[in-house]
Amino acid sequence: MIVGLLLQAIIGFGIGAIHGAIANHITVYATGYGVFLSLGEFGPGNCIGVLAAKTVPLVVSEQFYNSAAIIGKVGAFIGIWAFPQIIDTFGGSSTAEGITAPFYIGGGLAMVSTLVTFCLVKPIMYNDMKAEDQAMLLKGEWIRCEHCRRPPKGGVRHQRQTKARG
Repeated sequence: MIVGLLLQAIIGFGIGAIHGAIANHITVYATGYGVFLSLGEFGPGNCIGVLAAKTVPLVVSEQFYNSAAIIGKVGAFIGIWAFPQIIDTFGGSSTAEGITAPFYIGGGLAMVSTLVTFCLVKPIMYNDMKAEDQAMLLKGEWIRCEHCRRPPKGGVRHQRQTKARG
């Protein structure tokens, strides 16, 4: 995730810095923009769902994943309304400053995300979910039914129902 964010920040700052030189070369500009967007999916785009689902016990992973999805949707909605205002504030889409400002802002946000990820996100191992579940079991905060291995509803154990065979 950090690699994708750092590369996205570098490409964003690079496109912003050399915009004047590549503005008339649509192939170079479109390729750079495509790489910038792809790195957003390579880093945080792929990892947000994995972080939300794999860093917490199984009981709450669904709620974390849903929260991450909601935050992403809200961020996209805000971005749709914010970036046209940013472009207009920097001179509009007909000026070089208006076109390069979103790249500088996107690169800056990628750098902030890199720092947040580096400082606050712990590395994920292949067995982290199992370890988190085991830690909750040891604390006694979560008891699974010994028959079906599902967490009980409402904190009450349920019994396996068997049908009488005739």
